[in-house]
Amino acid sequence: MRPFSQVLALVLGNPPPQHWVRDGDPAGSVCSEPSQELTGPGGATGEDRGARAAVKQRSTATLVVCAVSLVGQWIEEARSKLDGENRLRIHMYHGGKRIKNAKKLAEDFDLVGPA
Repeated sequence: MRPFSQVLALVLGNPPPQHWVRDGDPAGSVCSEPSQELTGPGGATGEDRGARAAVKQRSTATLVVCAVSLVGQWIEEARSKLDGENRLRIHMYHGGKRIKNAKKLAEDFDLVGPA
């Protein structure tokens, strides 16, 4: 099995607990705080953007990281393996048209990558 297919199988085979974003971790979970700290509205970071209060953003999205040269291949592999029963909202986070708003990425997509 190719690495791309293995990642897709892992993502599809291990969905987050129902209502996890709204309710948090289930009782007895080994994760104490999986949320990522973001800075500012939409996750802006960096000193040049001014000091902003940190916010927590829970997400069920999976971030895939790979070499830039593999971006097109990865997206095509994902699209070819997914059917009507296995659908993922995919955002290719690459290039000038990528969505940079962390809140939108966290809420609107199941798979973000490759980055």
